[in-house]
Amino acid sequence: MGALLSLPPVRRRLGERAQRALTQERSLLFVCLGNICRSPFAEAVARQHLPPDRRIASSGFWPQPGRSTPAAGIASAWGWDVDLNPHRSSVLDAAAVEQAGAVFVFDYENYRRLRREHPGARGRVHLLGALGRHGPLLVDDPYGGDERRFDVTYGQIAEAISAAWASPRPPTRS
Repeated sequence: MGALLSLPPVRRRLGERAQRALTQERSLLFVCLGNICRSPFAEAVARQHLPPDRRIASSGFWPQPGRSTPAAGIASAWGWDVDLNPHRSSVLDAAAVEQAGAVFVFDYENYRRLRREHPGARGRVHLLGALGRHGPLLVDDPYGGDERRFDVTYGQIAEAISAAWASPRPPTRS
């Protein structure tokens, strides 16, 4: 299935669909496994690009709320002017999915799980990596990695989100 999604015409359609959702939907939800690494960073980057009247949230499947971002993730996020210190994880629930006009996930596991557990959201689920023109379709979880691993992941997320606005160049670490 991964090879099919990577075909240029399929990738282009996925990207166009995801771009419309990111730029036009009033309510966005970013979902990863634990809601401590990828999804809170994506939420923060989207807030930097979108008007303040948009509802932007993040959540995860891990059944324990209130967890913080690992130190390596916090340190890496600073390079994009993102402060993840105050972030605490939330557990994905049906209400959050129902309220979201678009839901962005980072890998196949979360894509499949979200569609299976929330079948009503099927048409609103997007792979975040589809937004990027040149980056990977799937964004690996940096959990347990060092700051360098977070830098790579956060760079992919920042590039994908900024690509939705056809920025001449992706954001860089400061």
